[in-house]
Amino acid sequence: MKRIMLILMILAILSIGISAGFAKDTLNSTDDFTEAINQAQSENKNIVLIFDQDSCVYCDILKENTLADEKVIDELNTNYILVIVNVNEEPELAAKYNVYGTPLTVILDSNQNQIGRIEGYVDADEFLEMLQGV
Repeated sequence: MKRIMLILMILAILSIGISAGFAKDTLNSTDDFTEAINQAQSENKNIVLIFDQDSCVYCDILKENTLADEKVIDELNTNYILVIVNVNEEPELAAKYNVYGTPLTVILDSNQNQIGRIEGYVDADEFLEMLQGV
């Protein structure tokens, strides 16, 4: 019995190690807009602001589906600085970009000029198309 338990523990440890090696890419993001501006300017990248709020079902779906897509992750990590903005915690920033509902995605150049806007939930393909079109 002890031998079986030992074998099962070893298999469990190995499977955890193997699955960690195949883990999805991680999405790099910040919640500090000022830091994002500085980083965007130094790296010559655009900024993606995603406005969300607590208890927003479509915000959660956007994060779980669209922002979890490997192609979206790659595009954002390579060409953008991503900022997740909770409108309840950053009402001034939400007002600046005329956020009336969430989720809302605003794409800015490194000088904070708006170059794109996506209102509401969109799937990964549409989101990626928008990112690659600016």
